[in-house]
Amino acid sequence: MKFKFLNSAWQELKNSALKFPAFFSGTIVAAVSATLSVCSNDIFSGQYEALRKSGASYDSEPYSALRERENAFSENASFLALSAVWCCAASFFAEMLCRFLCAKKDIQGKKKALIHAAGQVLSALLSVPIFFLLKSESDWRPFVYGSTMFIFVAMGLWMLHKFQDEEKVVPNAVVSLVMQGITVTCLVLGLLLVIFAFKNLIYSFSNNIPFAACFFFSSFVIGMNLLVSCVTRPRERVSIPKAFNVIVSCALLPIYAMLLLVLYVYFAVTFKKF
Repeated sequence: MKFKFLNSAWQELKNSALKFPAFFSGTIVAAVSATLSVCSNDIFSGQYEALRKSGASYDSEPYSALRERENAFSENASFLALSAVWCCAASFFAEMLCRFLCAKKDIQGKKKALIHAAGQVLSALLSVPIFFLLKSESDWRPFVYGSTMFIFVAMGLWMLHKFQDEEKVVPNAVVSLVMQGITVTCLVLGLLLVIFAFKNLIYSFSNNIPFAACFFFSSFVIGMNLLVSCVTRPRERVSIPKAFNVIVSCALLPIYAMLLLVLYVYFAVTFKKF
């Protein structure tokens, strides 16, 4: 079996990583940070258990200090996830600006590659002050964050509309958005089913980290990168048959393969007991 369904997904992700390296890196950081933020209680559960066994009361100072550390950890992780998403929007805008200017000025070769690299590096660097802005107590945080995100996405789509076939940009964006929404939904539900089967058939665990990681990695790393790869595909309409082919190749078939793997491992463990 040649696993063509994995090759299709890999090519889309590779395309996103090469053309939008800051975007791709941002999705990974966002997925990891969001998982850590949501699962902070699971991460600190060992320390809570140690305090409980030591006889410390829930209202004691050690418990209060530990809760403060957990809240600070969760808050910082959520701010890091938000700044990583901002980096993704900035990376998209920088790449669209690079393509727009190079098309207008007929810039090619090493100079174009240099502009592309500079835009991606600048996007990543600018996300650092955004992180510290989110950590601050400024009332301007929602306005600055939301308005810059909107400008980056809107201007990026406008430039994409200008230098590509204007009749195909909007249909590509709409179909790609719907397609990736369905793909991510199938992927998340399928992976949750795989983890549930693994937990009940092979190895039981008590924390929620695998479930949260499944959701955020599917949404950010898979969904967002497939979306930007499809939306920015030059002069090619993303047709409905193509959309369902991506859904099947990137979500349903890999999930089916993983479920089979879980069942094979379960059978192997069961037979080994006899």
